[in-house]
Amino acid sequence: MKLSNNRELAIYMAFFANAGGAGSSNLLTTANAASDPSNNEEDSTNGFTQYGLDAGSNVFESQSSVVHTGSYAIHAHSNDTPTSLARIYMDLNAFLTTDKDYYISFYCRHVGTGGNWRSNLAVSPQGIDTQIGYLSTANNTYTLFSYSFKHSANTRYWNFREFSATDDGGVYVDNMGIYPLPTFVSAEVGTVSAKTLKIYFDSAVSGSSVPATTDFTVNDGAANAVTNVAISGSVVTLTLTNDVDNGDTVVVSYTAGANPLQSSDGNNMINLTTESVTNNVAAGPASYMLDSDGNRVKDSDGNDIIIP
Repeated sequence: MKLSNNRELAIYMAFFANAGGAGSSNLLTTANAASDPSNNEEDSTNGFTQYGLDAGSNVFESQSSVVHTGSYAIHAHSNDTPTSLARIYMDLNAFLTTDKDYYISFYCRHVGTGGNWRSNLAVSPQGIDTQIGYLSTANNTYTLFSYSFKHSANTRYWNFREFSATDDGGVYVDNMGIYPLPTFVSAEVGTVSAKTLKIYFDSAVSGSSVPATTDFTVNDGAANAVTNVAISGSVVTLTLTNDVDNGDTVVVSYTAGANPLQSSDGNNMINLTTESVTNNVAAGPASYMLDSDGNRVKDSDGNDIIIP
């Protein structure tokens, strides 16, 4: 099994599972075989769409023999009548909001002979725009796939598909969930002090996982190193090495490290890339050009000359 490293904050994909932690808000609410047993699991394939699995002796079913948790799991298998890009998928636009961040997770395993089955977020039902991970024949025990992402047209569909017509094995999928993540709203510097940069999210950020100062990059015309990170509610506060000056263009980036930013459920948040920071640093008093006696020097129009 191999996971994608693209924005690997995680897609903890466990269809309808309580995988996001106690009290989490699983947005996958259609009862089916891949639901968490304490959520609304039932013996059905509701919520999934199949392609190429109704041909010959191929299989798309809810079954109770091979499960991770609970009584049922989804089983998709194209071993008997190989079909190009046979797959199961769902349209995430039905319940996700564009530009909002989410965490998806599920348990899965390979079954049968053949090559790889791959799980993706994509523009189309068969697409491979963002690979979550893939299973080979060696992955015959349940493995957790997880991923964090910002929903867009590029992540409209979740799918699990065979890589080609000759990759004729199958997969089981169980305990699936999608959970909302704190999403970046804005950032500002200067309201508290010229060294205090605040990042605002739309929901609470966990205080149990505080990133290292080096996980953040601030640039105000030059690199301005972060010396402290604090989390309170939905606000992450950075203390900077140097004062930001009035008029500076400021951006902030974040790359997850050993202690990533997390939701209150403990799910990893996505990275930030050169987000604009509102500069609220007030202009300082004007500095005037003085002569040797300490008097302000005038220009040809009689105005005091200000030092830029």
